[in-house]
Amino acid sequence: PRTPNPPAGAVLDYLLPSPAKSVVLEVFDAEGALIHRQTSDAAPPRVEAEQYFADRWLKAPGPLPTAPGHHRVVWNLRVPRPPAVAYDYSIAAVPDADTPAVPQGLLALPGKYTVKLTVDGQLKHAALDVVMDPRVKTPLADLQTQHAFAAEIAKALAAAVSLHEEAAAMDKRVAT
Repeated sequence: PRTPNPPAGAVLDYLLPSPAKSVVLEVFDAEGALIHRQTSDAAPPRVEAEQYFADRWLKAPGPLPTAPGHHRVVWNLRVPRPPAVAYDYSIAAVPDADTPAVPQGLLALPGKYTVKLTVDGQLKHAALDVVMDPRVKTPLADLQTQHAFAAEIAKALAAAVSLHEEAAAMDKRVAT
């Protein structure tokens, strides 16, 4: 039970022959929409959620490495998370690994993606095929419908979060 599982997602490797000042990794879908971005400038942002467990269950993601040598990054195959008034930690936790905050973004649809790596202004790109788990028999059209519905929910959530923030600002003004 303590043996680490393989990385969950797309394993992306890059090799730097010398130190880099800037590394940017981006993933685009088939329509050219940016769905994932990591940089060497800053660690991916964490959403605030009440931590009810020991630090051992969190492993904050760091910025992309810029040192010479081989580096491995794992994209979790998720599109950006929807906005929410509050986030919680999932119970799907593994010691010495990161515990995800929910809600998370949906898993990316099966299809063709482009990974772009920019190192000190020099761009390299590679194709990435995301394939369906062969044990899952859900038709692609159903997954696309699910993603479209999730986009509608994300818009509604964004509106609710905006209204919540406006109400909180009004409360502060009224209190003063």
